[in-house]
Amino acid sequence: MPEMENKIQFLVVHCSDTTPSFKVTKGVLMKWHMIQRGWDRLGYSDLIHRDGKIENLTPYDDDDIVQKHEVTWGAAGINYCSRHVCLEGGRTRNNEGGTFMFEHIFTDAQFISLVSYTKQFLKDNPLARVTGHNMFSDIKTCPNFPVMELMTLAGIPDVNIY
Repeated sequence: MPEMENKIQFLVVHCSDTTPSFKVTKGVLMKWHMIQRGWDRLGYSDLIHRDGKIENLTPYDDDDIVQKHEVTWGAAGINYCSRHVCLEGGRTRNNEGGTFMFEHIFTDAQFISLVSYTKQFLKDNPLARVTGHNMFSDIKTCPNFPVMELMTLAGIPDVNIY
């Protein structure tokens, strides 16, 4: 594990890959990540609930450095230069996974919050890029929607989309 601190390069968007009726909490994520996977910390900095509320999971300050205590295990190989945000949900009511039209697996409130969150993140980190977890894995579909498309619709400059 590198000991150095790095400038933030990415905001990585994730999903919990759960059905709309499954309530994701910090406790649930701790069970999945720390107990079942044996990690020493969570995979995400923040969680966007279905009602659009944003819950901080791993405290961080607003500078452009990922300090050791701010690192989360969201995507192997880039955790020391990334912030990770997770959307609650990501599967259909029939428990189907994979990539869908995003309006079918998340709420409008979540996308409004994600866009607002992203714009503030990029205001604080103007050289960073926004991307989905799937861009760093050949086997992941997370966050199960085209991040690039949403960011383009939201008016995020191409230079900030990965």
